[in-house]
Amino acid sequence: MLISVAVRSLNEKELLSVFIENHQFADEIIVVDGGSTDGSRELVRGAPAISGVPVHLVDFTERVPGRKGGWRNPEGRHVNFALDQCKGEWIWLTEMDAIPSLALQKEVRGVLERGHINAVGSYLYYIAPRKEGEGYEHYPELIKGRGLTCWHRSLNLRADPDKDFEPTIKFEHPWYCFSPPAARVHLSWRSEEVLRAKWKFYREVHGLNQEHPDKKWDREPLPEWLEWKGK
Repeated sequence: MLISVAVRSLNEKELLSVFIENHQFADEIIVVDGGSTDGSRELVRGAPAISGVPVHLVDFTERVPGRKGGWRNPEGRHVNFALDQCKGEWIWLTEMDAIPSLALQKEVRGVLERGHINAVGSYLYYIAPRKEGEGYEHYPELIKGRGLTCWHRSLNLRADPDKDFEPTIKFEHPWYCFSPPAARVHLSWRSEEVLRAKWKFYREVHGLNQEHPDKKWDREPLPEWLEWKGK
């Protein structure tokens, strides 16, 4: 087995089908669910019947109290639990809203099969729905550089288990970096309704107060060459 894609999930039904459809380059997709109640668990169970790649549902049951009520999964331990489920030589740890472009999906296996690298990076485009509701735009100021996308399991990379919010996988050695249009898109919100729901969760559980991205950053048209399944 060459590539394991692992993703944490909590009530991500809206994005699950798009996520699975755009990770068909992998040899397995592992959805590590933290306690979803929106029907996404049932959707994952049915995914192998419509997908050419095995899709596994694994439960992560650990929870910690939220800052202002509710609960959340301790993210550092959630990440490491997800890593432990991977059987492939290469580990593609990702988020449900980080979607590889068609070009990245097409190129990644060939790069990994060459065998002369141990980590791969790519650029991430933060996108938003157009105000008129058709298509997408993006925030160019948020493209700060390449980000670690997948790595060989021999590196044994881990998250800090004590980080309950925004855990990171640290790797400072050189890696191969894809160039656009082989990139990723960040589908963090596809409607104002979804954005407001996310803000509510972050406010109650993480104690964060956020303002609309349009108040902080300017938008630009999304490059026409940046494509993915379901766009």
